[in-house]
Amino acid sequence: MTRPTIRNRFFILRRDFALLGTNEAFRHYAARLRRRMRRPDAVSMDQNFDRRFGVDTTESSLPDDLRIRSASKKWGVHYWPTPENQFRNMLQCVQADLRGYVFVDMGAGKGLGLLMASEYPFKKIIGVEYSEALAAIAQKNIAAYDSQTQQCQDLTCLCADAIDFRLPPEPTVLYFYNPFQAKVMDRVIKNIERSLRDQPRDLWIIYYIPWEHRKFERSRELRVTESNWKFCIYQSVQRMPVLSHEW
Repeated sequence: MTRPTIRNRFFILRRDFALLGTNEAFRHYAARLRRRMRRPDAVSMDQNFDRRFGVDTTESSLPDDLRIRSASKKWGVHYWPTPENQFRNMLQCVQADLRGYVFVDMGAGKGLGLLMASEYPFKKIIGVEYSEALAAIAQKNIAAYDSQTQQCQDLTCLCADAIDFRLPPEPTVLYFYNPFQAKVMDRVIKNIERSLRDQPRDLWIIYYIPWEHRKFERSRELRVTESNWKFCIYQSVQRMPVLSHEW
């Protein structure tokens, strides 16, 4: 997996110091350095979600061979599960009736985002993951997930490259947890713009840890509805008009 570009490194530093403050940011980086000096299996992970639902979504149990055949690997970013509370907070910013929307997780990893999204009334949920190993784990997690409050049963994780994925024609919520950068992000944004021009519709983008937020903000097909150091929310500019049922 690639490391952040120089520009994105500056974004990360600015974000951390803005969010945490100078003293806390220094403590944060000191703690990260101590963790890197310890054995990987000594790093504690919050596995509460996995224990509750009988799944495996934690970063600590990644397979040794991710089986990534795509050339996009050069621009991929290391997998990390989305905090559950943060996911709910971001999804609350999407002002739409989710019952008619498809949820797509670009860079789905082990499928945690898909499972959390299934607690909402989406029409369909799709994960896009270019690692064969992670996509297989995501599918196992989908099959094992046991929640009494699950509202969407139609979910799957595709082993595919994000640059080749064709967006669904329905109203859509796209989720990015900083899955890739640089040329891959450029291609994906162009695909989004082309899809919106071909089929104008309501489309929302949730971008967590938005290293490449500038590229979305430059798009004429999208408008910013929420922007901070943790996440950005975008909505399509041109939408299909709502048909009136009045006679």
